[in-house]
Amino acid sequence: MKVKNLVIYIALTCLILSSGAALMYHKRYNQLVDQHIDQLISQSQHQMAFSERELNEIEVQLRATMELLRGNRFLYDYVEYPIQSRRVLVEELWMSIASSQQWFKSIYYMDNKGKESIAVDFSFQASSAQARHHLADHQNTPLFQFSESLNANDIASYGLTIRAMEHVEESSFSPVLEIVTPIYSLGERAGYLVFVLDVWFLMSVIEYSPSSQLMPEVVTKDGDYLVSKDRQKLFGFLIPERQKYNLAVTHPEAWQKIKNSRRGHAIEDGNLLVFYQVEFFKEGEVKLLIEVKQEQLEAGIKLQTSNLMKQFTYVLVWIFLFAIPTAYFIYLYKKRNLESKLAIAALHGMSAVIIADKRHRIIQVNTEFENLSGFTNNELVGRNALKLLCGKHSNDQIIEIAEGLKDFGFWEGELENNKSCGDIFISLTRIQSIDSENARSKYYILSLFDITERKHLEEQLRQLSEKDALTGCWNRRKFDQELFKQTRLVERYSSPSCLVLVDIDHFKRVNDQFGHDEGDRVIQSVANSMEGQLRETDFLARIGGEEFAIILPNTQVEQAEVLMNRLRVSIELEPSNRVTVSAGVTDVCSDTKRSYKCADIALYESKTQGRNKVSVCLSNDEIA
Repeated sequence: MKVKNLVIYIALTCLILSSGAALMYHKRYNQLVDQHIDQLISQSQHQMAFSERELNEIEVQLRATMELLRGNRFLYDYVEYPIQSRRVLVEELWMSIASSQQWFKSIYYMDNKGKESIAVDFSFQASSAQARHHLADHQNTPLFQFSESLNANDIASYGLTIRAMEHVEESSFSPVLEIVTPIYSLGERAGYLVFVLDVWFLMSVIEYSPSSQLMPEVVTKDGDYLVSKDRQKLFGFLIPERQKYNLAVTHPEAWQKIKNSRRGHAIEDGNLLVFYQVEFFKEGEVKLLIEVKQEQLEAGIKLQTSNLMKQFTYVLVWIFLFAIPTAYFIYLYKKRNLESKLAIAALHGMSAVIIADKRHRIIQVNTEFENLSGFTNNELVGRNALKLLCGKHSNDQIIEIAEGLKDFGFWEGELENNKSCGDIFISLTRIQSIDSENARSKYYILSLFDITERKHLEEQLRQLSEKDALTGCWNRRKFDQELFKQTRLVERYSSPSCLVLVDIDHFKRVNDQFGHDEGDRVIQSVANSMEGQLRETDFLARIGGEEFAIILPNTQVEQAEVLMNRLRVSIELEPSNRVTVSAGVTDVCSDTKRSYKCADIALYESKTQGRNKVSVCLSNDEIA
């Protein structure tokens, strides 16, 4: 009978523990599913917010370039007196702009009758621009009618159109955005300057993503794809056989939410669709869309589920391995003595163990602790365990541990400990009180797990995530954080700070003439030159291929301009550099975007004035 009762007791114990473990892991499974979807949504929204910011920055640069070309003296001279020599000057300027920026598919000027008189086309395959002498007549086109409706200072978008592409096998169509602005001569409208933008090149900025499944696509307000990694889905509004890819057809329920909301997510047929509305040149709404297929969702969850099932299996094994002898031991010996309590506590503790009395005086340490700390058992017996482990901490830490033991009977946390040789090791420490029969704490079990290597690895990973591998400077991610922090300081304390954007002039020539290894060496040399002349409190980051950013706390604009001119001259005079730099200086205001925009405008001014210059654009200056 006793044997039967023992078997029932053990079976019930195993069943209860197994059921509890099953419920816990089922809950964890549901949490993993929700966390996986939430993580994908968060990553997708972050990716699309980044894409929107990049598109906005491109629009600012495009408008600045268009303003520059519209007001260029060469064009007005040609309009007033259209001779060949003046035409050549305009063509050379346009070819230079088109080749350097690459987002213009064409730039042309048509007179007030719609006839082209100057035209420049850019070839992406050849990476060069050429003057076009086969000039078109736009008189009877909707584009010309739209152009005639513009006011004097308008820079307006005619809209997205589709052009036939040459020498491209994947598709015979290419989306372009046509921007038109009127040109006046002697107070009268003489014609129109037209910019044809390569939409695929402009949108290529959104194709950067750390994950291939989080690559944004672009759909129109009617649900047709404009940009997608799957070219077969594009231009359903133009190609009848591709209308089946329209979102209203493939995901009708999700499309209703996408159409009526600026941003959010929807799940239909197991597919996750995350969307984000953006505008480009006031061209009406388009949606950035990231679609994660059901198979991709299940694959991600399957991996986590597999790991969870492995953990659950291990737990069941340990339950059966330890529940049976433990239940048997409890059943036979209903009263455990102090030695058994200490043994069980040590068994379930970490590898390095200290046993201390109620005054925290060390009674014994195990071999693992001797190996970890370098102290022997004889050296430690009688010493205060808390003072030994908290030697690198204040008395407040000891008080915190003592209060935790008093209130909860245990304490757990990270501690920095001294080895016998003076070195420091970091441990995850758990202190457990063992009660005697009169409910007063008589002993403490201190279990330590060495996490020094893990903490060092975490610090190395943090450095890698914030440092540029080539130069050792801070990277773009860290720069964005630091600039945001600096704007908050300026807003709160009104202390002067400056932001400088630095760009290596004609860096592409260095790569083309001497190779990428030499280009990398030049970038490192320029970074070292700047870092060597900056203060310890200054912040230097590499934010692009050949572009750097400097944050100068407690610095006036005049001081920053002097410093940057000194840096510019030193870089120019360094024989090993072979390059010059241009810089844009601004004062940091409470608006992060405006601070960056002002510095970028100043840098652009340095570039347009011939490079190897330092320009200033104050945050309170009027900018476009």
